[in-house]
Amino acid sequence: MKRGWCPGALTPMETGDGLLVRVRPRGGRYTLAQLTAIAAASRNGNGAIDLTNRANLQLRGLTAETLPHAVAVLTDAGLIDASCEIEKVRNVIVSPLAGDAAFDFARGLEAALARSPALTELPGKFGFAVDTADAPLPARARADIRITLDGPRAVLRAAWITVLPVDLAVAVPAALGLAQAFLAVSGSLASGHPMPVTEPAPSAGLTGPATAPIAFGVGLPYGRISGDALARLAEAATRSGIRHAHPSVQRCLVFPLTGNDYAPLLAAARDAGLILAADDPRLAIDACPGSPACARATTSTRTQADAIAAVLRTLPFPLPRIHVSGCLKGCAHAGPAALTIVAREGCYDLVHNGRADDRPAVTGIAPAALPGAVLHHLRTSRV
Repeated sequence: MKRGWCPGALTPMETGDGLLVRVRPRGGRYTLAQLTAIAAASRNGNGAIDLTNRANLQLRGLTAETLPHAVAVLTDAGLIDASCEIEKVRNVIVSPLAGDAAFDFARGLEAALARSPALTELPGKFGFAVDTADAPLPARARADIRITLDGPRAVLRAAWITVLPVDLAVAVPAALGLAQAFLAVSGSLASGHPMPVTEPAPSAGLTGPATAPIAFGVGLPYGRISGDALARLAEAATRSGIRHAHPSVQRCLVFPLTGNDYAPLLAAARDAGLILAADDPRLAIDACPGSPACARATTSTRTQADAIAAVLRTLPFPLPRIHVSGCLKGCAHAGPAALTIVAREGCYDLVHNGRADDRPAVTGIAPAALPGAVLHHLRTSRV
């Protein structure tokens, strides 16, 4: 039940299906060549790749013998940091629709973090977020310091202070100063406090005018894609004239378009069974890998999530956030959800408007009865 530690590429984590390696993007985006390298590196594991709620890709099922080769592939792609200390502090999320200026700003922030040895003492989950006034990050983008760019100005928000408007030229040192201030008072504060922002729709499908869309978002069901599917997606995006993929905290890969020819990308995503519409009920569900991938889990959470998604398609109203957790730790969704479903000894408990470790309202639901119980709860909660 250890909290506060995050794996990386240089600090893999042992899980139920082997070593887990997390690969952080540079400045909030991957090149298509980097996506191809990540797909190739995944073949050193079990081929499964997860897009996390912190907008990172992670590989699963590696071993001590295969890890060095995977790291070598990722190093050649420019995805490995100089040290595990730099890797640990480089927790920067960027709004996938924020534009090149925001991604350039994020690269500068990451470079400044790498030059700040004192900040390696920050907690492993301490993070930064970068967005713009017209492309805000969703509320689930958990960050301790958020920087919103707005022309020549930037607005800084920290979990423990009020809004701080500054000139854009000093936004990076101001953000680092806030992080140093956090270290000075961290004995009385906890990282990861949510900050109120607007909640944009999931970035799946076309974004922008139908005549000139600016991006195409591909949702990964519960954040999962195979290495082979990711390689085909990157190859199709290349044929569509695309250069980058922006990972989203809503578990979508957002591909900025350079023209109207995205047909190869659309076909590859459809063939892989990925999500192509913002109203797909799978985007309303956060589900951890479950058993057997996680040693703590006692159920196959994503099988149950699929069954729940199938019945949610019958509901005529917008779906709330639903979290399916294989244990009390609640890794897939750290904050409260409208409905949290927690596995316990092969059955499920329901928590209303809470976290996985909160007191359940209903206990002991058999897996086969779970979709009906969820449907009943959602219908009666709106009466």
